[in-house]
Amino acid sequence: MNFLAKAFSERTPELSKVNLISLYTIASELIENFVLSDREREFGQWFQDFERRRTENRSSIEDERDEDLVDYDHHINQQTASLPSQKFRRELLLKDLLEAMPDLTLIDGRRSFTEEQRITIFRRAGGKCANPNNNPACAIDCDWGNWHADHIVAHSQGGPTSVENGQLLCPNCNLKKAAA
Repeated sequence: MNFLAKAFSERTPELSKVNLISLYTIASELIENFVLSDREREFGQWFQDFERRRTENRSSIEDERDEDLVDYDHHINQQTASLPSQKFRRELLLKDLLEAMPDLTLIDGRRSFTEEQRITIFRRAGGKCANPNNNPACAIDCDWGNWHADHIVAHSQGGPTSVENGQLLCPNCNLKKAAA
């Protein structure tokens, strides 16, 4: 809901109860699978553009109408609450959004480093904390039982769970990094 609140921070007459349900399911799916930092306004603009195209489509000559948008109208006006209708709207909106925002970055499906990756990250760092915050109180030397494998580029920002994107941090530095 926070994502949608930012996407539609101003009064948006195109939003209706029916559209809000579809947008919520799409936004939830996108947040889980794609990097969406600072893309809220673009998402909101995409939906407003979609609704403008849908409105224009209704007044087009019948032979020139976009059939997907005609079907979307049908699923909004006649079969609002049915599960097949909700699924159709979600799929059409998602397809349209991914065409409008083709540069969305998929989040790596694997969040945690494997044991082999952790060993490699630890050995590569020689057991020393990368100390990304230049913390003078950092416990530079870590033992095997007291360290964290951290994403250099955050997982939520599209950073892959790979040795190349991994670093050794002491627990204090990792917690301070997360809080920043």
